[in-house]
Amino acid sequence: MNKTSLTLIALIVVLLFLGIFLGRNDAQTADEKNADSSSEQDGERRKFNVQYSYEDEMHTFAGVVNLPTPCHTLDVSSTEDDDGVMLSIAIDAADDACAQVVTQKSFMYTVEGDEKVNPLGTIEGEIVEINIFKKDSVEEIDLTQFETKG
Repeated sequence: MNKTSLTLIALIVVLLFLGIFLGRNDAQTADEKNADSSSEQDGERRKFNVQYSYEDEMHTFAGVVNLPTPCHTLDVSSTEDDDGVMLSIAIDAADDACAQVVTQKSFMYTVEGDEKVNPLGTIEGEIVEINIFKKDSVEEIDLTQFETKG
């Protein structure tokens, strides 16, 4: 074999290896995309625990949220539609520089409305499934019972 033939064979072998390697990365990317879209289609949502009481036409929601820093604040609000009262939580960034330490922040939010509660809510615009732990009265709500998870 001459030098040109050896160079051509080496080039073909290198191109084959690159094609196989790039093909695997594309396949993994496609699988990851399919997994992401299938979990959305299956309705898998992040869950969020709240303690809840309904007394005298007043809803009281209480829970714990992980904040990126101790300087961030919570803005809790709600909307009401045919499905009931829907809880919404926004995390407001701090204006000052702050240590990057995940901090748990508790909240208690009260709103007037019909007895029906929507089992979905939003945290930072993401729809979450709310696990409601009903309490007979607001006095029974105990935020120390919460164990938050990322």
